[in-house]
Amino acid sequence: MTEQPVWTETDSRDFLDLAEIAVPARAEQRRVLLDLISSERAGSSPVKSCWMQAGHAVCEGCR
Repeated sequence: MTEQPVWTETDSRDFLDLAEIAVPARAEQRRVLLDLISSERAGSSPVKSCWMQAGHAVCEGCR
């Protein structure tokens, strides 16, 4: 049996250090994504979005 690769906290820190290279235009992509989420949810309950340190979106009020 072969071992499956495991993503560690160190890998996450390394990725964040290289994020601008690994994910070009990261800030612009984040802004577009949040604008799309906000536009889609207009008229329904407000969507509160925040970005955790690892870059994962957390949406409260999403169904």
